[in-house]
Amino acid sequence: MYTTLSGSPCTRLLTTFGTIGCGFPESAKAGPLYPLTSQKELDDLAAAAVPHQKYVMVMAPQFFTRSVLAALIDSRIVAGVLVLHGSPPVDGFSPELTCPLGRISAKLSGESAAPECVAWNPSGSGMSHLAYNFPMFALSAQESATVLALARDNAVNGYASYPRHAAEPSAFMQGSKDTETCLRRGYCDPVGGASVWATTARVDPADAPAPSGRSRLVLLTTAMDATAFFHDSARGADNDVSGLVALLSAAATLHNVSAHYPGSLTAEFVYGAFTAEAWGYYGSRTWARDVARPFYCDKPDGAGCDRPFQFDTSFTKLDAATIAGVLDVRQVGFASPDEPRRALYAHIQSGGASGDASAALRTELESLSESDDAPILVRAGSTPGIPVSTSFLPPSSILGLGEALPPGTPAVHLTQHRAEFVNRYYNSMYDTGAVIDEAYVCEAASTLARSAFALASDDAVPAWLSANCTLVSQLLHCLTADFDCELVRSVIPAAGASEPSYYSSIFRFSMVTPLEKFVHDLLAALTTFPSADDAERLLPHAYYHPAFSPGLAFDYSDLVWKVTDSSEANYVESTWMVTNFRLYKQDSPVVEGLVLALGLVITSVAFGIVYSFRRLFLDA
Repeated sequence: MYTTLSGSPCTRLLTTFGTIGCGFPESAKAGPLYPLTSQKELDDLAAAAVPHQKYVMVMAPQFFTRSVLAALIDSRIVAGVLVLHGSPPVDGFSPELTCPLGRISAKLSGESAAPECVAWNPSGSGMSHLAYNFPMFALSAQESATVLALARDNAVNGYASYPRHAAEPSAFMQGSKDTETCLRRGYCDPVGGASVWATTARVDPADAPAPSGRSRLVLLTTAMDATAFFHDSARGADNDVSGLVALLSAAATLHNVSAHYPGSLTAEFVYGAFTAEAWGYYGSRTWARDVARPFYCDKPDGAGCDRPFQFDTSFTKLDAATIAGVLDVRQVGFASPDEPRRALYAHIQSGGASGDASAALRTELESLSESDDAPILVRAGSTPGIPVSTSFLPPSSILGLGEALPPGTPAVHLTQHRAEFVNRYYNSMYDTGAVIDEAYVCEAASTLARSAFALASDDAVPAWLSANCTLVSQLLHCLTADFDCELVRSVIPAAGASEPSYYSSIFRFSMVTPLEKFVHDLLAALTTFPSADDAERLLPHAYYHPAFSPGLAFDYSDLVWKVTDSSEANYVESTWMVTNFRLYKQDSPVVEGLVLALGLVITSVAFGIVYSFRRLFLDA
C-alpha cells in the first residue's frame, strides 16, 4: 500500500554553461528511509548501510549543508534526500553564492575595474548552483513527522531486516545538457514572469492633461521575486517582500500627495516591481531595453502586441531622456543588530558623471534624515573588501536599468546592510515573515516616500509625510503569511494560495501569477486619473511587462525559443511530469521473489485452464 506525499521538490535549471539543481533518471530506484538527525547517525551511515543498497536520507535541517551533500554523493548510496521541516540553523543558512550575481553585476556596472566577486553574502554556500544526480524534497511539518517516525522505525529494526519502510521518488527532469540544447528539444521554458510598472505620468491618449511643469520622471523600483534551493519554498520575506511592501506603501503615500497637493510636484513617478531579478536582473533589463529602444509592433493586439509579444505598449510613451533619478529598495526587513542606531544604508555606483550625481543625492538623503521629523537615519553604505573611496552596488535593479538611464542620472539603493548582508538566510526557505520587523519596514517606506518627494519637488519635505504603518502591517501579513487575506481579496477576489512562493517560475505569454496581479491592481488603484472627456471616469496606469533573459528570443516562424546571446547565463527550467514520492513497506527480495513465482504459477494455471476449456468447446 502506497502513501503519496508531495513536498517541495528541488528542480533542474539549465544555463548556457550547463545544469544546476536536481536530476533524476527515469530508471532510478526506491530506497529504505535512513534518519540523518544526529552526528552519530551520520558517522554510522557507512557501517549501517547494507552493501549494494541505496537509501533515501531523512535529513534534519542542520545537516542539509554543502559538505554533507558532497559526502553523500561520494558514498554512492543515496537514492534521494528528504529534508525535514524545522527551525532555521542558528548560524545562518544561504544556499546562494557568496558573490550573488557577481559576473552579470560587474558587466552591467560599466566599470572595467568592477570585481566579479564581492562577498555581499558571507553565509552563502553556493549549494543552489550545483548539480545533483538524485532527487530532493523539502517536507512540511506534517510530512516530516510521518516520514521521521518511519525512518526511526527502520533504525530500530536494522536495515537488513524486512519488511522495512521505503520511499520511491518521482521527479524525472526532462531537460539536459544546456539552455540551447534543451530549448531546441522542447524540454525547457525560460525562467521569468511578468514585471509590473505603473506611473503618475499621462501615458494614455485618453488622459486629461497633466499639471504643467512636470517634465521629469523619478523611478522607484524593487524586486518582486526571490529564490531558494527548493523553489516552492522561496518566501523571500526580507530579500524582496520587505522592499515590495516599502514600495507599495510609499506609492500609497505619494498618491495622497499627488491628489491633495498637485502643485508641489515637478516630476512624475514611475513605480517598477520587477520579477526574475534573482537570475540576472531579467525584469529590469527587459523593461529598460524596451523603454530605451524604438519598438515596432508587427501584429497589434488591442493595447498590447501579439508579435513581438507585449502585454501593453504604453511603455513607448515614456521618454527615457527625462528620467531624473532612481531610488531602489530591497532587504529592509530588519535593522542590523550590530549598529547602535537604526539606519538605512544608501549604496551607489561610484565613478563617472552618474557616480558624482549619485553621491550628491546620497548626501542629500543623509541630510534629509537628520531632521527631527525623519523616521530613520540614512548613512552611506560601503562595498566589502573595496577601499572606501570606491563603491559598487549590491544586487539591485539599478544595475538592470542602465540602458534606460541618461548619463549623469543619480541612482541610490536603500537597504538594511552597511556592507555585507545582514540577512543570514538570503535566498533560502528560512527567509520567512518570522524575521521581519514591521516598524523598520514602515520607517523604510517613509524614507523612500520622503526621498522621492525630495527628488520630485522644489519644496521642502513636509513633516507629515510618512507611510501608513497599518497598511505596511497588513501587506506584510498578506505577503508573508496569508495571501488569502482580506486586503488581497479586496483587490483580487480569487487570491489563490495562502502562502505564495516568490520564485519567479517560467515566462508564459499573456499569463500572470496571483502575486503579479495583486501588485498590478493595487498600483493601478494608486495611479488613476480622470479621462480627458469624462472627469468621472478614472483611468488606471499600471501595466505588465515581459521578463525573461535578454539573451533569449522567441522565433515566431518556428514557434520556439532560441538563444541570441550565449554570453548570458540564459536560465531556463526543465519540464517534468510528476514531482512527488511514495511511502510503502518494502519486503525482502526472497518474499518478492516468492510472490513473483506464485504469480507466475497462478497465471500459468489460469492460462492452462482457459486453454483446456477452449479446446474442449472447440472439439465439441
